[in-house]
Amino acid sequence: NYIYVLCNNEIKCIKVDEELHTMQVLEKSLKSDTFKEFQCITYDIVNNKIFAFNTFTQSINYFDCNITENTFNFNDFESKEPLPSSTNILAINIINNGIIYDQPYYLGNLYNNIDSCIGIEEYAEFYRVIFNHNNTLKVGFINKNFTTLLEHNSTNSIKVVTTNVNVPVYKYPTILKSNSQAIITSYIPIHTHIKVSYNSFPVTIDGKQFYLYKNNDTIGYIFNADIVLDEDKTISNLNTENATISAIGQENISIYLDDKTTIISTLANKTRIYVENYDKNSAYTKIIYKDENLNTIQGYVKTDYIEMDKLDNNKIVLILIIVISIIVLIIITTTYIIIRKRK
Repeated sequence: NYIYVLCNNEIKCIKVDEELHTMQVLEKSLKSDTFKEFQCITYDIVNNKIFAFNTFTQSINYFDCNITENTFNFNDFESKEPLPSSTNILAINIINNGIIYDQPYYLGNLYNNIDSCIGIEEYAEFYRVIFNHNNTLKVGFINKNFTTLLEHNSTNSIKVVTTNVNVPVYKYPTILKSNSQAIITSYIPIHTHIKVSYNSFPVTIDGKQFYLYKNNDTIGYIFNADIVLDEDKTISNLNTENATISAIGQENISIYLDDKTTIISTLANKTRIYVENYDKNSAYTKIIYKDENLNTIQGYVKTDYIEMDKLDNNKIVLILIIVISIIVLIIITTTYIIIRKRK
């Protein structure tokens, strides 16, 4: 009996003697730079193959392996092609306490107590799925025998207008981040008239509603907070960010309700915001912004902490005075030099 251990770019083989209850690490080992990309391995004792999931190429790699007490070698890698990507996502309900694994063939970490997930492709007897794990997006594999598919459609087309400077088109119907990055394929400029399909998706992994968006042959998803219905009306206020929180010496500032005393949240310094009406003489100013989950939040902050993108009248006057003063100073200096030279 043998145990196979993966460590960086090396696979070691350990011989186990059950009778003597001993383990011996064989002197020979398998080395390859590709092994650095492996997250876990498993050995097929019937076919003498080692299977591994390559995290860099997103592919299943396997190779013939010859193992004896005196030899430990392998042939060239097989199946290097990346796993296929599908645009037809599946609404999946997990049944019978099904377990999701990091990779197919029950490789890697396991995740249980997950009720629902979204299938993004099929691989052998597994579904490759995305799911919510501690409010982050995880990708894993679950055996088809522990799932049921739920019906969903996206046939009802509606006309909408984008409402943010750059509206993200997500690869999957979720704003959850994977490795601190949202899965975004492209952006649509503000005030773009497009058609989306209402996606009556019965499974939600983060409680958000999305619309299906097709651009030529590319399929993506748009968060409902980033669009409004196109009703052939002029949209004059799209809450486009036009100011910045600027609080010198402070990391965060408080956001208040209408009463200006109840704090509802905080904003980090240098956060971009939208200000509808700005009056520098007012103690507080109403602002609108989107939180990390793209929820639209309204509240009040101290006006002193707001820096508008456009210059106000006082700033313009001040700049003009400075410019005129410099010009006058130059004229006086030049005139003085000319007079001195004539004398």
